[in-house]
Amino acid sequence: MALSHLDPVTRRAFEEKYTSNSIPTHQNLIDFIVELSRREELLKPVTVSSTRSKEQPPRNSSSPKSEISQPVDFNPDEWATRMKKLEEIHHLVETHLLKASTDQGRRYNLRRRPEKFRIGDQVLRLSYNLSSAEDRSAAKLCHKYEGPFTVLSVSPAGTCKLQDSHGKDAGLWHPSKLKPYYTSTAGGGCVA
Repeated sequence: MALSHLDPVTRRAFEEKYTSNSIPTHQNLIDFIVELSRREELLKPVTVSSTRSKEQPPRNSSSPKSEISQPVDFNPDEWATRMKKLEEIHHLVETHLLKASTDQGRRYNLRRRPEKFRIGDQVLRLSYNLSSAEDRSAAKLCHKYEGPFTVLSVSPAGTCKLQDSHGKDAGLWHPSKLKPYYTSTAGGGCVA
């Protein structure tokens, strides 16, 4: 998109921040919008309040018109031009926000793989430990996972029904709260 409608200082600031190899973030774009909104070229005052001269006596408080707002040289063409500039900048910022969002999502999803468990798999489930002064235990020092548990069934959404080693039902667990359990073998390797 052409930035020819912006003054050279604004255009240079935008190009330095958002057209370089650095990846724009939502906060940077929001900061840029705030910076643009403060510039006088985009938000010029359209009305001014009339003031009393020193020679006029003060008005009564019962007077219905305490201050009058009057338009100052309202030019519809200039107003339309400013609104068009704001609309173009808004569109440009929306485009950059969408690009930043998709780039960040793509980068996050590079190493994110959903776990898929099968019936009979051995898994560990996330344990929710609480700190207790009475028991003198700190949650940050406890084991993060407990188990092993056996997967009894898997729903189409991936939720697993678990059973502990004694044959008791251990409830339904989302795969994000489970991880595979690996047992060591005599050969020193790991097997699932």
